[in-house]
Amino acid sequence: MNLILLGAGASHGSAPHFTPPIGANLFLELRCFDPLGWGALPLDIAADFEVDFEQGIDLS
Repeated sequence: MNLILLGAGASHGSAPHFTPPIGANLFLELRCFDPLGWGALPLDIAADFEVDFEQGIDLS
């Protein structure tokens, strides 16, 4: 039996063109990429993601 586990950064760098950054700038890039989704989050929720993206996921 084979088991493969992939994390959130598994695809980082796998494409020759733009791939989202891992870490501090991820939320900003998501807001720019998806202004109607990530970009439309209320400021109080967005603040949690800006401080710590993983914490923002836990809190939402």
